[in-house]
Amino acid sequence: MRKSLLSIPFLIFLTMLIMICPITAPIISEFPMTTEAHQQRNSNIQGNYAVWTDQRNELDSDIYGYDLTTGTEFLVFAFQQNQTNPKVHGDIVVWMDARNFYSRWWDIYGYNLNTSTAFAICTNSSSQQFPSIFNNIVAWEDNRNGFYDIYGFDLNTFTEFAVCNATGHQFGPDVSEDYVVWYDQRNGNWDIYGYDLNTHTEFPVCIDPATQDTPAVDGNIVVWEDSRNGNSDIYGYDMATGTEFQVCTDPSWQSYPAVCGNTIVWVDGRNGDSDIYGFDLLTKKEFLICDAQSTQTKPSISDNVVIWEDYRSLTNYDIYGAQLEIFFNSNAVPGMISVTMTKLSMVQSAWADIVNKLPSDIPEDISSLLDQVQQHIANASTLTANGVYNNGELNEALSLMEQIDQMLD
Repeated sequence: MRKSLLSIPFLIFLTMLIMICPITAPIISEFPMTTEAHQQRNSNIQGNYAVWTDQRNELDSDIYGYDLTTGTEFLVFAFQQNQTNPKVHGDIVVWMDARNFYSRWWDIYGYNLNTSTAFAICTNSSSQQFPSIFNNIVAWEDNRNGFYDIYGFDLNTFTEFAVCNATGHQFGPDVSEDYVVWYDQRNGNWDIYGYDLNTHTEFPVCIDPATQDTPAVDGNIVVWEDSRNGNSDIYGYDMATGTEFQVCTDPSWQSYPAVCGNTIVWVDGRNGDSDIYGFDLLTKKEFLICDAQSTQTKPSISDNVVIWEDYRSLTNYDIYGAQLEIFFNSNAVPGMISVTMTKLSMVQSAWADIVNKLPSDIPEDISSLLDQVQQHIANASTLTANGVYNNGELNEALSLMEQIDQMLD
């Protein structure tokens, strides 16, 4: 009887996977990225990788990552003292590093996921913090001049350059394609400024008399938190057209915006705690992403995947995510459906091999593992709109089947 148990969930899974390909409705499918029992915070996603600050070591914080195409978690970098606030682009992860904290505060380090090598980006005797990265450009806050300024580093030429050292502090840089943006104190309040990496020229994005801060940029779109209406709202600016626009001015507070393509996400307090909301620039429509219990905060978005810090466990922050299925016809996670289909084929093949080897009287330990395999496949079949989650569940099933195969040899 056990030999036929896989067939039903497997066929359901395959059928439902095929059905999701033409989805055009804004369906949101949520998944846990890491729920390890310690604190996971400061998450960031780009392309196939997500990274975050992780305290499972307990003595200090390290950098962990997640491969969205394989559904697997991995250690990026651990060293003495704290590593925190990572950002990722392509195969490069950058972060704040406290290994020299007692002599010069924070430094900026990087790690190449392809070559498994770490490297220093800036170890100036002052403090460098909160880096951002896009392609070959890294930018960060730097207080070598007595105030915090914005500095940059070109990974291709391995050269450092000043982005902005205007009067007062400059904080929170974000980099995308041709631009660096940040929030700036030069006018006596916080404004949003930008820098064109091609022309090496600086420009104001928003200098409204109220406070504007925590900007994010993708392509020509800049978004930020804005208090001009008496509470924090989300505003945006299109650098291609030179026009400013409102994203969300709900009477509650909104903060921590992020943007990718035509989608803007943020933290929203309208429901009494912190939830994640989104806005589609094409349809001009707002949508809820996650309103689980307690706090969801600091979202990051890449293509059709949003991740955030989540306190729903009420014991520690975890990292959760959601796929925005409206983008399956355009900017879905690279290769996600083809990867999932390949995994399905691998699961089917591995199961067939095991079935052929099973004795008539199945040992209890193997029977237990078979039950676990089927549970992982059943988990995947109930969330078939979510390739990230499915790949993780199918990986777990394949790993268990490898154990069973070894026990049967």
